[in-house]
Amino acid sequence: MMKLNGEKLQEERERAKAMANIAQTIINNGELALKAVKYYDEMGNKEEMPDILQLGDGK
Repeated sequence: MMKLNGEKLQEERERAKAMANIAQTIINNGELALKAVKYYDEMGNKEEMPDILQLGDGK
């Protein structure tokens, strides 16, 4: 195992933080997509669906 210190340690900490932020963004996007699908299923009348939630050509 390689020992990190000084500048290399700081670089690795920043890299790990960036990776954690990316992972959290991916998780948040998945949660949002799931909520959108649940809302879409619950709407019933797809003609009243907000444009932003329309799938495909809205039909």
